[in-house]
Amino acid sequence: MINKAAANPANCRNDIDIGVLQSYNRINKAAVNVSNCRNAREGDEMKVNKTIQKKRNDYFNRKELHSYLREENPELSESSFKVKLQEFLNKGEIARVGRNAYLFCDDDKGVYNYEYGDLAKKVANNIIIKYPKIDFRIFELVQLNELINHQIAHNTLFISVENNLGEFVFELLKDIYPGKVMIYPTSEEIHRYWSKGMMVIEKLTTESPRGAKQFWTTRIEKLLVDAVRDDYVRSNFSEAELPGIFENAFERYVIDESMLRRYAMRRTAEKKLLKMIAEETNIKLKIWGKY
Repeated sequence: MINKAAANPANCRNDIDIGVLQSYNRINKAAVNVSNCRNAREGDEMKVNKTIQKKRNDYFNRKELHSYLREENPELSESSFKVKLQEFLNKGEIARVGRNAYLFCDDDKGVYNYEYGDLAKKVANNIIIKYPKIDFRIFELVQLNELINHQIAHNTLFISVENNLGEFVFELLKDIYPGKVMIYPTSEEIHRYWSKGMMVIEKLTTESPRGAKQFWTTRIEKLLVDAVRDDYVRSNFSEAELPGIFENAFERYVIDESMLRRYAMRRTAEKKLLKMIAEETNIKLKIWGKY
């Protein structure tokens, strides 16, 4: 076994209705309640949306956003609203923070978007070309570096593949990258046989979050849960750094708390994660358990 492991919409109008943009800027001010939101800078000083201001602090749902936009633009149809909402999401101006819960992003807190290295991109492309229907995720160990104090020097590429299909990906990659691919190894085996450019194939947890732009990328919510649950990942930093990892993530990025909770439940890490957040961090969860 060790030898095997070691081998191892349609075009949208540019001339957007001015009334819709003005409504968007008003909602932006009320929903985030900060003066530096990108779109709030574009318009004149406008009155605060009292309806949304009373709702969930910084958060609002689809119905609230749609209703207020229609106050300013009564002809806004449901289909046009869906297009608008998707535009905001695609541009990173708005982000989901739970089931039917959103907020507008500001300059200090945005949507997580990690730039993968060339090796990860090539591996993803190889898998997609050969097995276009296989579901998988790729995580680079050095993704953690922006969140921890003691930097990880030696990168490892983790390729999580849906159940019972890891062997196919292993056979594909071991021929392209001989001696660099391990399949289902223990944490101890990874440490023992690690070398530069090492790839580890593991089983993909069911209902794992899909990447926002590329399905195979690792979302920040998955990264955080795996940092708690995965033995090898956790062995690369001090246990004392874990609360700081979460605080840095919540401070810098919009976190979908509903997604975080669901994935934590899938990995049987919900209780440990929630206890750590409550007792060892200054994070105030706002959506957890509500959606």
